[in-house]
Amino acid sequence: EMSAGAAGAPVSGVLDVQAVLCSPLTRAVQTCLIGLRPLLLARPAGERAEDDVPAAPRIGVVELNPNMREKRNLMGKDSSGKHFGHQMTVGTHASLRTLYEDDPHAAEALCSVKLGLGLVGERWWIGNKESEAALIGRIDDLWAQIQYSPHSRIALVGHSHFFRFLLRRHLDAGARLLAADGSEADANALRSQKLCNGGGLRCEVDFRGKSPSIGSAQLLFDTVLVD
Repeated sequence: EMSAGAAGAPVSGVLDVQAVLCSPLTRAVQTCLIGLRPLLLARPAGERAEDDVPAAPRIGVVELNPNMREKRNLMGKDSSGKHFGHQMTVGTHASLRTLYEDDPHAAEALCSVKLGLGLVGERWWIGNKESEAALIGRIDDLWAQIQYSPHSRIALVGHSHFFRFLLRRHLDAGARLLAADGSEADANALRSQKLCNGGGLRCEVDFRGKSPSIGSAQLLFDTVLVD
């Protein structure tokens, strides 16, 4: 399960992204590494150049950020973590090797991507239902991390319920939404529906007001909204 938003990324896609922040939940890290391969992997020596595979990685590290974990509901055990610190890397690599059992070369390529563990050195999940106030608090923390980052185009890799809650709070009343094909769409749908599994949404965020405001967004690739 993954939804990716690029804060400030251009309409052309995600290849101009300067940094990647990812939920530490294993399913999000897996999808991040697989879905953002063109940003994270270098072209093997001797291989013919392709438009989307550079000679060196565009992004050197995927920063694991617990502020982006999924909203924890009453029975949401799948929103709890298992590892912290170095074991985050060990667990991720084990899951990738299992997933790519028939293609170990692909698994090792994805395992070569560095994971930033600075924010997950200790237990970063909770064991019970998360209050709305707690969720708002970590979203506010995330916005601050984005606002004061040296980067202006950041890919956020997380979860559908988390992003829907964020959009409900921060989508501007007059926001504009474009569908993946560039046609106009109903921006209010972002408040009630979720991004499809593996979906992407480009957002432009304005930090000049009392709280961050998303004034325009576009669904990326084949992304659709689902109930």
